[in-house]
Amino acid sequence: MKTTYTVYKLLSKDGEVLWIGSTSHPIKRLVEAHRIFLDEFEDYKIVGRYKTQRGALNRESRLLEQYVAEHGDLPPYVRKVLGQPLAA
Repeated sequence: MKTTYTVYKLLSKDGEVLWIGSTSHPIKRLVEAHRIFLDEFEDYKIVGRYKTQRGALNRESRLLEQYVAEHGDLPPYVRKVLGQPLAA
C-alpha cells in the first residue's frame, strides 16, 4: 500500500482557519485527535493529496506563508502549539 500525504485546514464555526497541517495518517482519525485538543474546531478542508512527503510539506509551507501574508501571523492553533500568545 502506497503512502499518501494529505494537506488540510482545520476551521472554526465561522470558517476561520485555525490550523494548517499535513499528515500521512488517515485524515478522519487525525481530525478526531485534533478535536481532543481544540474545542473551537468545527470542520476541516482537504487542500490536496500528494505522493511524497516533500510535496505535502512544500504545499503546507506555502499555505502558511500565504496565511501570514494575509493575516500578519500564523493561524491561532499553530501559535498555541508553538507556545506563542494568542490575540485577544
